Amino acid sequence: MNELHAVVALDQLVVLDDLVARRRATAERYASTCAAIGFDHQHPRAGAVHSWVHFVLRVPSGVRSVLAAALSELGVETKPYFLPLHRYGFGSPAPTRHPLPVTDRLGAEVLAVPMSSELSEEQGERVAAAVERAWGRVSRITPSVVEAVDAVAG
Repeated sequence: MNELHAVVALDQLVVLDDLVARRRATAERYASTCAAIGFDHQHPRAGAVHSWVHFVLRVPSGVRSVLAAALSELGVETKPYFLPLHRYGFGSPAPTRHPLPVTDRLGAEVLAVPMSSELSEEQGERVAAAVERAWGRVSRITPSVVEAVDAVAG
């Protein structure tokens, strides 16, 4: 870390607890939405304190792109969150073909929604409402989507 980054980081230490509290409040709202519609999401380990830098939904891979598109139409941008690096050969001359089924499955199922200490309570509410609305649209497309989400959350 260079000196400029250190100065900025030191200034942020004064408000760090407030920033994390804002993200926690947004995460709690998102978690209640996930519970209402049956989506799984990341959970902190028992006794751990999570800073909620990201909030990631877990949806069936065949549904993820449709849900992301529906959220985009509602003004909420998402990201797939993570690529299974063993499939892309980073750090090695060729992609690894070793089976990592859980990594591959999660790479296809996880979708990050906006999370920041800069999100206002109203913005967090709008994202949560958009997730509910988008899911309502997606689940009407095909009834099998609901069973697929139930299987993932299982």
